Amino acid sequence: MRRRHLTPRRLLTLLIAALLFTSLVKLETAAAIAGPPRRLLMWLLSPLQQPVHAFSNWARGEEGSPIPAGDVNQLQQLNQQLAQRVAQLEDEIRVARQRIAELAAVRSDWAQQLRKVQLIDAGVTAWQGGAAPTLTINRGSSHGLAPGQAVTSGASLVGRVSSVGAGTATVSLINQPGQLLDVRLKAPRAEAVGGAGATGASGAPGTGSAAAISPGAGGREVRLQLEAEKGKEILTAVAARGDPIQPGDLAHLRLAEGVAATDSRWPDEAAGFVVGQVVRTEDDPNDPKLRIRVIVQPLRELRRLTRVMVLVRE
Repeated sequence: MRRRHLTPRRLLTLLIAALLFTSLVKLETAAAIAGPPRRLLMWLLSPLQQPVHAFSNWARGEEGSPIPAGDVNQLQQLNQQLAQRVAQLEDEIRVARQRIAELAAVRSDWAQQLRKVQLIDAGVTAWQGGAAPTLTINRGSSHGLAPGQAVTSGASLVGRVSSVGAGTATVSLINQPGQLLDVRLKAPRAEAVGGAGATGASGAPGTGSAAAISPGAGGREVRLQLEAEKGKEILTAVAARGDPIQPGDLAHLRLAEGVAATDSRWPDEAAGFVVGQVVRTEDDPNDPKLRIRVIVQPLRELRRLTRVMVLVRE
């Protein structure tokens, strides 16, 4: 049998030897030696270049193909959802900052009165209208809540805890029909920012800051007893025509004198919180010459509250 002079093993040995040789010589010499074989190999493989390139394009898909319309709509929808979520988070941050400012202001202005009282922040989960309006909040006995505790929103009085569960509680609102509230009417403090004592264009009272509407010493004062009107978020009282009452005056809760500390009495820490603001006065239909009817509206719309504070005595 005739032996083959060029076997695969010998070819591989020659290739390795050539690589070693070209790695030892100068770059110009190595390029001159490897040039002809490289050009020969490229010439031999050139017929395969076009089919291989076409196969590669087919496997990857056409370059620059447009995105299907469905994908664009889906991306736009996702972008809108993300924008809505960002706006929601920004709104939550704004509300949280507002709540922190309110808590700090209340603590500052009622420091002496609230020195042994915890301010329990609670979220409103439901509002129930009808003959006996109430709020449901997400705090209960496990958070220290008990019936009779005062509930506020900033410096505004909201109502009292009427029933308590382990993790929820029901709040009877200040506009509960038949409920009588002893108040003292006073003008807002002079440092009210943005018109705490003024009414808006729609006739709704301004909110003001806690510092502006907190009870202050001195100045004119009129004592009245407010009663909620059924089905409305207003409270009314009858006063003498000569009483110095003006629209914008604030009605601060006053603990009734000579009343024992029973379930019907507001807790001491609720004194001074704002029941509402005088929006107008009108003639009393029963005695228009001598008496006037005073209309008081809460500073905040009770049915739209989202968070409140419960005053829990330590």
